[in-house]
Amino acid sequence: MDAKLRTEILDRYGAVLENNACTVGRLRDLPYGKSLIRRALLDELLNNDDPQLQTHLKVGLMWLEAFVSDEEFAVVSKHEANMKETSRRMETEGANALLQAKEADTWEAYSEILRQVHAEQEQTMSCVRRLFPPAEGI
Repeated sequence: MDAKLRTEILDRYGAVLENNACTVGRLRDLPYGKSLIRRALLDELLNNDDPQLQTHLKVGLMWLEAFVSDEEFAVVSKHEANMKETSRRMETEGANALLQAKEADTWEAYSEILRQVHAEQEQTMSCVRRLFPPAEGI
């Protein structure tokens, strides 16, 4: 992949990450397919020796695994919005607000989606660690 295309892909992907307010993102919001973004991130890791940039690229690889289907995104965003609302109500109503917590309905599905995302992130980072082992003494 040439440097110009790689830069375009990474810039557009970075803009999506900056605007994501949820624990996960929607697959359809990615500017390119996951595999092309992954390739651009890995190519940049191979072609750049700036440790700070390499760290950002590795984080970008991890975040790539957090982009999920529309259905999964709907569950997560609804659950997180309900948690925020319960938290706000707890400030005024106290613990009684927990009795009306709406997030209980989505807790199981929410937890499963995040478990899967975390498993995929760990698998990705395991590969990154093998490909790009930390320097000695760090």
